[in-house]
Amino acid sequence: SLSSLTKYKPLAFQVKLGQDILLGNEFQDRMRKLEIQSCRRQINEFPSGVCEVKHLVPDSHRCFLKFVLFGLAPSLRGETKSSDDTGTKENPSLPLLPTIFITALSSIIEHSLRLLWCYENQRHYHCIARASEYYVTLDGHGQRDRHDVMISPFLIDGTSKNKLISLIGAPAFAMLSDLFASPSPDAPNIRSAVCHGTLDDAVVAELEELGQWAIVLNGCLNTNQTKQAHTDNNEPFLMDASCALISCLDLISSGVSGQPNKSRYEPVYSYTAMAKRDLGDILSKIDEIDSLISKNTHILNCVESMEKQQSKLCKDMGLLRVDTKALTEMVYRVFPTMVKDPI
Repeated sequence: SLSSLTKYKPLAFQVKLGQDILLGNEFQDRMRKLEIQSCRRQINEFPSGVCEVKHLVPDSHRCFLKFVLFGLAPSLRGETKSSDDTGTKENPSLPLLPTIFITALSSIIEHSLRLLWCYENQRHYHCIARASEYYVTLDGHGQRDRHDVMISPFLIDGTSKNKLISLIGAPAFAMLSDLFASPSPDAPNIRSAVCHGTLDDAVVAELEELGQWAIVLNGCLNTNQTKQAHTDNNEPFLMDASCALISCLDLISSGVSGQPNKSRYEPVYSYTAMAKRDLGDILSKIDEIDSLISKNTHILNCVESMEKQQSKLCKDMGLLRVDTKALTEMVYRVFPTMVKDPI
């Protein structure tokens, strides 16, 4: 669910970073920097004289990226095409277009990563989709035995390491996994929402609003004749998803272009992260029960009375008691990085 984007601190922090880029006062400068960073060429020269050139967004998609950053992104700020104009009756503001923005930017991120995946893993054949053949995608773990998943640690053979991970970096890999390919039913899984119909109605509604905006802008219709805005566009999770994708693009592009990025993003929807939260919840509940028994006089008296009247039964039940200290030590041995206060 896209509503889960701000449920846990690491992902909520990335949403906040995206908000700073999209909604901040330095919007134009931040967008320009992100465009340059996404298209910057990193040239590596080897002793043999061979030069290796890498960049995130391919030449074929640079105009598309520019349209997304400077054409669609201003709609999230309630701006007209010019970011200096807040919109008037004669020159109305762009309608909110978060679903179209999400769809467009997800497509750019996936295609860009696909080309890098093919280059890094020497799988150039997979750069182009072919009829009746499986395609390397950003998600699709349910069919990972049939096709490669570009953010899987290994290639489909199960032994070859995915070299894309070392290029984009562990934090970007973790964030991509949480946003697009998590096994958790609570995870955003943005690509699935885009490609499998979850957002279709919202996209159609936004296109209708965009068409009306264009008609009003050309003077063919006044604002009183336009339909009421589609209320789903104002749902917070669509804005959160837009901000998360901008932050994700910033993180990926900085890795590919060789720019420093201090993000220490840790996954929140991986199997390990979910297991850590579940164990943390179990420990917390056990502590609550222990505290309830030891501090509640009525319950304590009942337990003491039962021990006197049913000593054998209590002794047998005592064997089932969970040693919270031993359980806590076991958890920290299994997950050394687990914090005492679950995320």
